[in-house]
Amino acid sequence: MYDSVFVMTNYSFGYKKVENPFVNSYEYMEALEMLSDMEFPDINNQKIPKKDKKYVLNMTEQIMKEQFLEGVDTDVPYIAKTRKEIIIGVMEKLNSQYYITEEDLEEFLKLQEELVDQISAFKIPVEDIPNRSFDVGIIERGFPCVADEEYLKRVPKSASVVRLGGNYNVLSIGMYGHEIVHLLLEKHRGSVENVLNQEVLSIFMEKAITDQVDTTPNKNYFKICELFRMSNAKEALFDFMSQTDFEQRVESLKYLYGSLVAGVLHNKYREGSPEVKLEIKNSIKQLFNGKTTLEKLLEEQHIRLDNDSVIKYLEKIDEYAKEFQVEHDER
Repeated sequence: MYDSVFVMTNYSFGYKKVENPFVNSYEYMEALEMLSDMEFPDINNQKIPKKDKKYVLNMTEQIMKEQFLEGVDTDVPYIAKTRKEIIIGVMEKLNSQYYITEEDLEEFLKLQEELVDQISAFKIPVEDIPNRSFDVGIIERGFPCVADEEYLKRVPKSASVVRLGGNYNVLSIGMYGHEIVHLLLEKHRGSVENVLNQEVLSIFMEKAITDQVDTTPNKNYFKICELFRMSNAKEALFDFMSQTDFEQRVESLKYLYGSLVAGVLHNKYREGSPEVKLEIKNSIKQLFNGKTTLEKLLEEQHIRLDNDSVIKYLEKIDEYAKEFQVEHDER
């Protein structure tokens, strides 16, 4: 039995804990103070090249397959939206989200066999969110969440649709990669153990993809991607400090914490030797194949928020912000 939908949902993904091991470290607290004092440019005022949807989806698939998915099975559980009404009808017969009878479980398993297909994550339909850009991505789920151990083991976490901001531009390539990472990790329940690490690899992939597609001399679009994420992290910090509700605080903290961890990891990847890059890529492939956990990857790469790596990363972000401010003042 689970005491809230929040706990139940997180358990269904295989998360085992909500833990910030660096909360009492000097460097972590200094990083939060630095972040709270930063001034970020208005991303909406930046000129970002528009791209058509087909280009965005194809480019993401090409980069991810070339760099991070060799030897990875990209098939994920998929259920068409037209089939979801059948599942909803069965769900309405359940007495509780926290308990499922053996009879109901068998009905769900039968539906799974009939309705769920295994297809490439890149073949999941992508729908547009009107009047939004690279700043949003959503995965629409298939089967409902029921907090029953046997159900969670045997009924996969399926997807029906990926939704992206319909005003596509060069940064949308990274955002699509962000959602693909969620799809690939979620098929291996328990590949991420700490709720606060839920967004780490997705944000890392955003950065890695954007860095590769950005051919501008000063890497302006990559810098915008970095500033966008850390601006969101600053908002999450203020939300966390103002919230009293536990669940809302965790939601804010996972974007704050995840953005910092992803930033430090990508910084190591970006500035590392070919050997370091290859090591990180191979660990990510192992993770996508369900043979390791994100926590083990971070431990092996010595990614922590209680040393000067997070301070150096934020100093770089601050430099990017000041560059854009100077450009704005000179216009």
